[in-house]
Amino acid sequence: MIKLLTTKMIWISLLIFSIYSIDTVCQDTVYVKSDGVAFSSCKAHSSWSTATWEVQKAIDSLAESGGGEIWIASGTYKPTSTSNRSIFFHVRNNIRIFGGFLGNELSVDSRILYDKDHNGKIDSWELLNETIFSGDIGISGNSTDNTYMIFSGDSTEDNEINGITITQCNNTKVSANYGIVNHCTLNQCSLIANAGRSMISYCSYLKECYIIGNSSNSTVFETSKLDSCEVIHNTFVQLTYSSYFSNVLVDSNSCLGTLFSDNSQISYSTITNNEIFSNFASMSSVNSCKIINNAIGGEIYNSEMNSCLIANNYFKYFKGTYYFSTIVRNYFGTAYGPEYLSNCIVWGNSGLISYIYTKSINNALQGKFVPVNNMSLSDTNAKGPKFQAPSDSISLTLT
Repeated sequence: MIKLLTTKMIWISLLIFSIYSIDTVCQDTVYVKSDGVAFSSCKAHSSWSTATWEVQKAIDSLAESGGGEIWIASGTYKPTSTSNRSIFFHVRNNIRIFGGFLGNELSVDSRILYDKDHNGKIDSWELLNETIFSGDIGISGNSTDNTYMIFSGDSTEDNEINGITITQCNNTKVSANYGIVNHCTLNQCSLIANAGRSMISYCSYLKECYIIGNSSNSTVFETSKLDSCEVIHNTFVQLTYSSYFSNVLVDSNSCLGTLFSDNSQISYSTITNNEIFSNFASMSSVNSCKIINNAIGGEIYNSEMNSCLIANNYFKYFKGTYYFSTIVRNYFGTAYGPEYLSNCIVWGNSGLISYIYTKSINNALQGKFVPVNNMSLSDTNAKGPKFQAPSDSISLTLT
């Protein structure tokens, strides 16, 4: 009799556990629409027709069951319906958020791309159906009460935000490592018309993202990494602090301070048409970059430049360390050239530059005073190569 009761109790327990598991374990994907229903469980929102509007509850429920994906249709989503500026979306580990859906797709690859900026090419962030995460809480259109932060993750390596437009955040909070996005991986995202202090902070990673029309009274990227991004028409005091850029276009920005600072590493990037009121770089490394048509009011201070093309810029000061660089047709507004120059070509510059410090070695230089261990270049130099002025494509041709 005791054995029979024990067996029945085991079966009842297993049945209760099975019912509980079926009800609480989430599906791999939760669907979200701006006109969806209130969240009840992951299982209840496993299709577009049953989508929820509550993003944070979907994140939390998925995370508690081990993680998964959240697909979000076009529309505008805010972290709160109140005026509390400190509320944000907490992106838990093992969560991947995808935007850019019309609301009937069966796969992420079904999202439609188009030439949003009309530049003749289609980038991965140019999604037809825009999913907007907005910080415009409180009084609509009044940026002074907008949210400080929109996304913050537990760990950069264990989350992804993909195909989202982030806009109208206003990070006025005076705090280190506190940006509008922290500890998150952003892929194919746009950051448009945000303001305040730090934009991207605390080890965030951005890939194939579009950053345009933002304004920061401090640093845009702190301890962050950018790969294959575009940073265009922004205003800021400092672009990077201890950050990494690879294959990034930095175009037509206004920098009120130093562009690259404090152990930043910039490689395979194009920096063009920017107005920089202070230093181009400070205590940083710039490698294999094109630096073209910038107005630079400061200097290249205590930094290293390798294999760069530096052309058609205006420098008020021009000091630093350069390796394997091509320096062509710049204007230097100081009487002294670089403190250390190695394996570079200096040609076609104008302004007051008349002297190259003797630390320079193995260069091909045009100027009145060329130190020993360097080649002196002129239009009639029979021994050295002759040069053709760079074309619009900024190429230097040996003839």
